[in-house]
Amino acid sequence: MTARPWPGLGWALGILALALGAQAGAAWGWILLLGGRPDLTLLAGLANLTALTVVAALAFWLSGEGPAFHFPRLPVFFWIALGLSAAGGTVVLGEVGNVTAWLVPLPPELARMFNQLTEGPLAISLFALAFVAPLTEETLFRGLLLRSFERRYGWWPALVLSSALFAAFHLNVWQALAAFVAGLYLGWIYLKTQSLWPPMIAHGIFNGLPVVLAAVGGKVRGYNTATVAGAVEFQPWVWVLGGAVILAAGVVLTKKWAPLPPPPVSDTVGP
Repeated sequence: MTARPWPGLGWALGILALALGAQAGAAWGWILLLGGRPDLTLLAGLANLTALTVVAALAFWLSGEGPAFHFPRLPVFFWIALGLSAAGGTVVLGEVGNVTAWLVPLPPELARMFNQLTEGPLAISLFALAFVAPLTEETLFRGLLLRSFERRYGWWPALVLSSALFAAFHLNVWQALAAFVAGLYLGWIYLKTQSLWPPMIAHGIFNGLPVVLAAVGGKVRGYNTATVAGAVEFQPWVWVLGGAVILAAGVVLTKKWAPLPPPPVSDTVGP
């Protein structure tokens, strides 16, 4: 008897459609609860936290397994390498976003939304971007979808497929390519460690570092400065080069200190 890991691609698309609908419903509910015109960043964080938590809980219940929230025993050098990868990655992928905006000009409404998400009170920005997003998105995309896809389709097809869904979930072309590449690294880290903590921490650094640097006066052109619709401001080449070097060093060291891949999980149950 063969039990296919759940969900497959079809069910995954249904889960993500449900998640998007739940986000919209949760946002409306929080607007009614908070009254007036709540802070957009706070609203996004609360809506994502409530909606994706409920959807993920339902999906894990249907899968018959819980998320891998155990904290792995890994050498300290692994965590240093992970931090380097995330710090360098946020620079390099930020420039990827700039190139995308150069090829496809950013509309004013989206530029205004991006600025509101990153230029509000620091605590609220970190809550939404560095806590809620890593917690909910890693749990859903790496903890549920990638885990099932890896058992169904194998290591690399699962990484590519889950990363493509992660990119599509952002619902805009300006973040899609960077999200896809980030998803490949975050998924690889999850498969190597079999724990959600490393990708959640890397995701949190990636989202939070530009906001923190801007808050303490460390603004870098094209990296963590205001987004302007229809115009592109590229990062200084020295900054991009430094980010690329840090990213490369972090990836090499992460690979060196990451554990060996776990043995493949059989989807065959019973005799």
